[in-house]
Amino acid sequence: MSVLKHTPEGVPFLVLDRNNLDVLWHGYWPSADDELKVDSTVCQSCSSLILRLLHLRFENIKPRLMDYWPWTPVDHLNGKVASLRVSATRCQLCRLILGEAAITKDSDSEIVYRLIPNHRLPQEAMSFYVQIEISLKGTTQHELHFFRQTKQLEHNLNGHNRDDGVPVLYDHDPFDPKIVRAPPGYIYSPSRIQLVTWWMDRCNREHVLCNETRPKLPLPKRILKISTANNTIHLYQPEVAEFARYATLSYCWGEGVPLRTTTENISSHLSEIPMSSFPATLRDAIDLAKALGFVYIWIDALCIIQDDEHDWAEQAAQMTAIYRGGALNIAASDSPGCHVGIIPTIDDFSVSVGTAKCGDRESNIRIASAPTQFAPTRLQYSRHILYTRGWTLQETGVSVSTLFVFRHGISWECCTGSCDCDGWQQSSEHHERESRKWAWATACMSQSRLLPSSNHNSQKDDVPRQGAYPQHWVSWNHWVREYSTRSLTKATDKLPALAGIAAQFSTLNRTTYVAGLWREDLHVGLTWSAWSESPGSLVRDKTRAPSWSWASVDGLIVYPSWMNLNGPDNAGVVQIHQDYDLQILNVTVQETHPGTFGAVSGGRIDAVATLYPITVVAGLVGDTSKPQLRYDSETIDHWLDEAEPFKDTAPRPCWLARVYSVLIDGYGTTVFYLVLQENEGGKEYNLGLSRIGMLPLAHYNEPLVKLLGSAAGIRRKIVIL
Repeated sequence: MSVLKHTPEGVPFLVLDRNNLDVLWHGYWPSADDELKVDSTVCQSCSSLILRLLHLRFENIKPRLMDYWPWTPVDHLNGKVASLRVSATRCQLCRLILGEAAITKDSDSEIVYRLIPNHRLPQEAMSFYVQIEISLKGTTQHELHFFRQTKQLEHNLNGHNRDDGVPVLYDHDPFDPKIVRAPPGYIYSPSRIQLVTWWMDRCNREHVLCNETRPKLPLPKRILKISTANNTIHLYQPEVAEFARYATLSYCWGEGVPLRTTTENISSHLSEIPMSSFPATLRDAIDLAKALGFVYIWIDALCIIQDDEHDWAEQAAQMTAIYRGGALNIAASDSPGCHVGIIPTIDDFSVSVGTAKCGDRESNIRIASAPTQFAPTRLQYSRHILYTRGWTLQETGVSVSTLFVFRHGISWECCTGSCDCDGWQQSSEHHERESRKWAWATACMSQSRLLPSSNHNSQKDDVPRQGAYPQHWVSWNHWVREYSTRSLTKATDKLPALAGIAAQFSTLNRTTYVAGLWREDLHVGLTWSAWSESPGSLVRDKTRAPSWSWASVDGLIVYPSWMNLNGPDNAGVVQIHQDYDLQILNVTVQETHPGTFGAVSGGRIDAVATLYPITVVAGLVGDTSKPQLRYDSETIDHWLDEAEPFKDTAPRPCWLARVYSVLIDGYGTTVFYLVLQENEGGKEYNLGLSRIGMLPLAHYNEPLVKLLGSAAGIRRKIVIL
């Protein structure tokens, strides 16, 4: 099915054997006589889109237009992603278009999409682009192809031919795209195993950074052991300090893993786990690991006792060490659930839209997403299911090497470089700029080499300091930003899913973790902001984290933009003045399981603050405009962590608490304030407050800056809960 070839530089890559393709679907070239019938499951707007694209196909294929296709968008809904989201709940094609749009939660403006025909040449299959334009981020576009069924499938259910359950591959030829049947065992075919083995060997032989980053750690507390003799597998509990090579798996659980280790079945799992009981994704991963020569593989559902709360919390804190210590991380990038398998079926990335009839021949028509480039550092991560999940950030980010298995191929990423099954290799310059693995590895190496042997708590955040902001704090804040765009099945996993990274970060930097923030960087850490595509739709849950922690909010978390200006020539200088900035006296956090860096049941910051009384009011009544913060005679519009409670409500008395200022050459000084409101039951404290927002005031906000600067404020002790 695939052949291993080599580039002139000797780099191996895979190609499909085009003389041996079991073609199921061909690119659709409509004829003028085709009668296209659109399915009723497609919404009216999508139905009109399909018919319009077909009409344009023949209207514009004329000699003078052959090379100059008019790239005019086709009407679809109102062109707003918000409307597309609503329609996607009912229409499968809208859902596919939305998936190609790859919209995450980080937009601070209204997002517009366009659907643009792509029929420049008559010999090209029918397709169109999904083009997205996001303010400050530029334009991206992804292609969707039309396909017609050319071969009836053998799979039969209740007398009806069905596509689901048939593993497929995408042969990307611009003039003749095909969807072909993937043969049994394709994922671990000899050519693929040879390619991956070459990648692994090269990494072990030549990559200094990778070898320095991978710690020499013993096997995890529990691990699956594969018996090569009788093709069995069982849960294994290693001896103390037992060392061996092992693989790890990153995957999406989907609606749940039917096979997991519990207190009830752990004894039987230690004896044997029947291969027939493994769901498809786990079984594929085990077969792949075995083909690559691994005897051990770590899979969370089976190596953690799922109904033992203490074991779960303990192992969650060890996740980064487990994934860093593995010889290879296998990432099922496009598999939506453990029951699907690593190689998806056609229903996983396409939708049926109708039938085309030409004479006596009738063919089913599908629209499918076109392949992306394979290499992970040049992918739109959010286009792949694995990168929408919160837990997988630390798994793929901190593992030294990862084999990404996509619906269109495989790719490799390690700390040193990236390549794919087309023979492409990323330049070192681009890899260092784009790779999370490289960033994590270099952070680990620099900290382990440069850290002084001083007391763990020697750097205090409650003393005045002035200097360039350290890069390791910038790195952490970037991790938080990316993590916040991802989803969690359980909202209570907000902190546990990042516990492994936090534990390693604490060890490397000798810092104290406090509910997602760091004691030694608490001033800057407090000045996060939460954003949402829909104003006022942020969700705050103070039961899983205190109000001052970003973990209490569901939404994109961003830190001040001055961090992105950091560099040798333009570094932000953080200034904390003891007389009028926040003076932190004490921080306490109640961890549900102490020492696990995971879930918390509460937390408080005791501090001395300079407070300015303000009033928060709704914007325009009945409108979603920004809440207004009023101080004396000045007013400023500003989003808060939770804008919705301020719609159509009476003015609310609140406080501004000055935290710190930052000076950047060429940009002036910006002062950062917390927006606080009094807590119910706050009388038991000197002044009990909850955070509801953060306000940065730059030098160009002259009226309010001058007013606050000239006011003495109220200096007093407070408690932020």
